[in-house]
Amino acid sequence: MITLSEYLIVTGGHVVSAYVGEDITMNCSVDSHIPPEKLDEVSWKKVDQQIQVLIFLNGEVQPESTHERYADRVELFSREEIQKGNFSFRLKDLRTEDKGQYICEAFFGEFADNTTVEVQQLGFSSMHTGILLLCIIAFVVPVVLGYPAYVSLKRNDNSKRALAVQYTLVCCSNIALCLAFILWGVIEGFLTEAATCSAINLLRILFLFWIAPYLDTFKAILQRFIKRSAITLEYAVIAAFAYSGFIVRLWHNYQQTKNIVRLGIIIVLLSLPFLLCINIFVQGLTKIFKQEQTNYILTELINGARGCYVVLTYGVNISKLVLFILPFLEMIFVYFRCQCLFNRGSRVLIRMSVLLILEIVCASSSVYIHYDLLDTLDFRKERDGLTCLAAYLYVLTGMLLFKVVIDDYGLFSRRPHSNRTRQVVESSTVTGTQRTSGHAIVYMLGAVGLSCVNSVALAVELMLKARE
Repeated sequence: MITLSEYLIVTGGHVVSAYVGEDITMNCSVDSHIPPEKLDEVSWKKVDQQIQVLIFLNGEVQPESTHERYADRVELFSREEIQKGNFSFRLKDLRTEDKGQYICEAFFGEFADNTTVEVQQLGFSSMHTGILLLCIIAFVVPVVLGYPAYVSLKRNDNSKRALAVQYTLVCCSNIALCLAFILWGVIEGFLTEAATCSAINLLRILFLFWIAPYLDTFKAILQRFIKRSAITLEYAVIAAFAYSGFIVRLWHNYQQTKNIVRLGIIIVLLSLPFLLCINIFVQGLTKIFKQEQTNYILTELINGARGCYVVLTYGVNISKLVLFILPFLEMIFVYFRCQCLFNRGSRVLIRMSVLLILEIVCASSSVYIHYDLLDTLDFRKERDGLTCLAAYLYVLTGMLLFKVVIDDYGLFSRRPHSNRTRQVVESSTVTGTQRTSGHAIVYMLGAVGLSCVNSVALAVELMLKARE
């Protein structure tokens, strides 16, 4: 039976407006017939996404219950304030995603009450303005320099002035986008995604120089480094950044379970990209150890390790084991050249077709597994991005595979070939003029098209986020 002396009242509802990066306070006052520290529970939640922000239970704050989005950014007032019934909390370093409605709920036995606080539209901060300026630079530079760069390529003009235009076109817009994504990650708190996007834009410089028709104007050591490392370095860096969040979660799980298998996966996921980077720099900066097979095998090992982690962590069944079995099968096929299958009377096209089919199946399986297994509440926001990155990593793997085939059979080169492969090589050889034209088209699309599209997309996303 409830008497007039028993009560529980929660007050403090209000509206907050602030700029990104500021600290705000959300008010909540609990008035009750019992001491606040003896309440069953007092909690703060973000209503629209049902995210736990803070919880006060058994007289103590439970930091482990705070969602990772708010980790190290929220805190209640002092214990003296809590004893007065003040359960207001301070939210530090406000982000765009923090907009919305928050609810403060208090419970004791059959008593319950709540109040709400709304964080309204956030204004543009100086960091927002900086991102917009960088996006404008990344858009204007390709638009202004695109035509002069194209004309110089068409005329095969390798003068200092023409090369200066090409270098500015490639470097300026991509560096601006790299910095813009770094600032975007700081504002939104998506550090892994921002680091990945920044790395993609920065490494695009190396990639564009690799396909640039004027590559032969670089010094010999720089040419060698670009040719041998453009694809592999991009793969290693993107894989390391994109899956760093997985490694952190896996480490936390290992600390709780002490599972040796998880520790082994962590070691593999950390060591393979590191070994790949070492191999890249050894090949790129020296004249020794030119083995495209080594890079390709390491990337397939990383593909298999990625798949092994995703499958073993988020759902094991026979149909999904193909994700990390196929990369190893393809790697073995390339390394041993499958002598037992296609040794006698075989043609190059047979092996190339088998490799191509395996690569397509591996890529399709990886995309499907990432999309299917990451469809959970914790990863739904990251799922689409990781799925696209998985596909992109397999595109890079396929390019490395193609380089292995070129290195193995001497395609598109003038070195002697066996009679068995001569016909295929001759029919596949592309003239220097055709290669230059194709490279110029891809180069201009990457230097001008991608920069303009990325800058516009980021600017639009920024404005939409700010106006939600």
